[in-house]
Amino acid sequence: MINKLGEYLYYRIMNDQERYARSKPRNLQGLYIGKRDIQSYVWDYFNLGLDETRAPSREEPYWDDRDE
Repeated sequence: MINKLGEYLYYRIMNDQERYARSKPRNLQGLYIGKRDIQSYVWDYFNLGLDETRAPSREEPYWDDRDE
């Protein structure tokens, strides 16, 4: 799950860039999102299990899990 965090953040930032372009001012880096937005994305990923479409993600079985 952790290894997909970067990809998840990329998709969330790209989606929100388009959404916030009309409502928020651009910062010096050219982004419309801030550090609080990124922190909320990380919180959503780890605590809620949301993917870039905001749908609950289905966890893949861990490779070390016991087969029953």
